[in-house]
Order: sequence, then structure tokens, then C-alpha cells
Amino acid sequence: MSADPLLDLINAYHAGVKAYDDHPTTGDDALWQEMVGCTLDKLDAWTEPTTTWESAMAALRLADTELMMFQTSPLAKTMLTVALAYLEKLPAPVQELENLNDCIEAHRAALAAFAAVADPADAPEEETQAADDAETAAFNELLKFPCQTKEAKARKTEYVVERLGRNRFSLELDIDQFETRLQSPI
Repeated sequence: MSADPLLDLINAYHAGVKAYDDHPTTGDDALWQEMVGCTLDKLDAWTEPTTTWESAMAALRLADTELMMFQTSPLAKTMLTVALAYLEKLPAPVQELENLNDCIEAHRAALAAFAAVADPADAPEEETQAADDAETAAFNELLKFPCQTKEAKARKTEYVVERLGRNRFSLELDIDQFETRLQSPI
């Protein structure tokens, strides 16, 4: 089973329905129960919000199919409820971009502060180190920022690639930054 159990269950349901439809003895209630019933019961009883965009979309497509075939459908209601619960947790696209831009601006400000302190040859080591730590923390926050929309993913990628191109030290990510980068959705 994958990290997205509802998506697995929806896929199993579709596979069971297809196997039932392809079987030469369709219309047999016992065969339906054997091929689809258990999975359908699990889907009907599902109460947790979907956990990924993919499972939310699969749940919505399943609800749409159910409502095209049946005037009322407990399964459609369940799938709409769990998909909506997931979608309601997502940031609005405009708000997400604003939050991401705030993260980018915080990093730019920390970078400028570091450049201002690191430039003078006689800058105190503690001050330079504190500015470097602040820049690293701001960059880490940017790397950790969870992007949901294509626009935010594109903006984040554009900024990080721009930074990599400008900063000769950028490929020297510490292990935590590298790990964060690997776990980042973009």
C-alpha cells in the first residue's frame, strides 16, 4: 500500500468494477460483492480527508461518475466530503503566492544584511556569523515552504535557481539544507 491509502482504495474499486464488467456473468449479486463489495464498503465508510491532491481529484471524479449514474449516492457524498475537507485546508492560490513572496523577501533582506556586514574587511566575526546564520535560516524557511499551486512552485523554483546562479557558494549547501531541498515538493 502506498502513502495514499484512499487513492489506492479508489483505484482498487475501479479495478474491481472493471473486472466485474468484463466478467461474463454480470448481474450476479454474489459476484459483485466478491469483486467490488468489500472495497465499496470501505469507501462508503471512509471518514478521513484525502491527503493528496491526486486522491482529492480521484474522489471528486468518483463522486461525479456516481452522480451521473445514480440520482443519490452515499459514496458520492462520502467522496465529496473527504475531498472538500482536504481542499479547504489548502491555502488560497493568491494567499500562497503572497506568503511565498514574503519568504523570498525575507531571504533577500537577510542576504542584503549579510552582504552589508561581510563586505568590510574589519567586520566583527560575531556580527558576520550572526548575519550568515540569519541568511541561512531565511533560506531554509524558503526551502521548507510547501507549494501547492503551479504558480507558487514556478515562483519558488525560479527564485532558488536564480540564487544558485548568482551565489558562487550556493552549491555548498549544508546537510540540513540539502535534506530540506530533497524533501521540498519543488
